[in-house]
Amino acid sequence: RTLVGVCLAGIYPVGMRVAASQYPSGLGARLGVLVGALCLGTAFPWLVRGSTTQGLPYAATLAAVSGLACLGGIALPAVVLPRGTHAAAFWAFLQCSNPREGTTPPKKLEVGGAALREILSEAGFRAAALGYFGHMWELYAFWAFIPVLIQEHADLSGGQAVLSVPMASFVTIGTGAVSSTVV
Repeated sequence: RTLVGVCLAGIYPVGMRVAASQYPSGLGARLGVLVGALCLGTAFPWLVRGSTTQGLPYAATLAAVSGLACLGGIALPAVVLPRGTHAAAFWAFLQCSNPREGTTPPKKLEVGGAALREILSEAGFRAAALGYFGHMWELYAFWAFIPVLIQEHADLSGGQAVLSVPMASFVTIGTGAVSSTVV
């Protein structure tokens, strides 16, 4: 969970920056869609797992969701980018530049202990980053615990559930997508 939180905290602000650069007006609604996509993306594996009456095994769910994520990543440029700009915009993205501003070579990325120490030497950045890493860990820890809570409730109540644990987990987590996009 800690690694997932750190990775999400590392990529989520990048998505926010892209949204901010692409939509200077109406940014609040765009960020709501981004947060909603995060919720829906987290809930989606539960929908896949609960899509059969017996529920898919964990390995099959992981394989299906991973395959769908790869297909989505491949299809993304065709769906998001305007026609005729696919190649230029996609390569500009890979080069960390903006096709509207020209393709400037990206700064050399230094990876290692020295770069990490330099980044973390900024007290303000360190406080914000660690707080955000903690927030993402906390959020994903809660989301990981939702199915356990639902299963425990089902076991204690002894009643017939309306939804299976995977489907109830999907609805519970996925509701965040709706609440994030309501304007």
